[in-house]
Amino acid sequence: MIVKPKFPELTLGAAADTVNDATCVRIYNPTAGDIVILNVQTAANFTLPGGAITFVQKASAEELSATGNVLAVSVAFNIS
Repeated sequence: MIVKPKFPELTLGAAADTVNDATCVRIYNPTAGDIVILNVQTAANFTLPGGAITFVQKASAEELSATGNVLAVSVAFNIS
């Protein structure tokens, strides 16, 4: 897997954030517990297990929030 960060990593928590207007966000849950990630605009959510990494594709204006602190960064992506 190749990851190209576009901005510095930030802490994503209860406050909604566009993660630098990202269209693809890498999220890492550094805790041992599960954390729910929410797309504020669509009300869609999923559970990210402790220690897991995932990628979320979203519109640049869409905001994400989390039930605990996770690390998020805007990344470039290419689907071939």
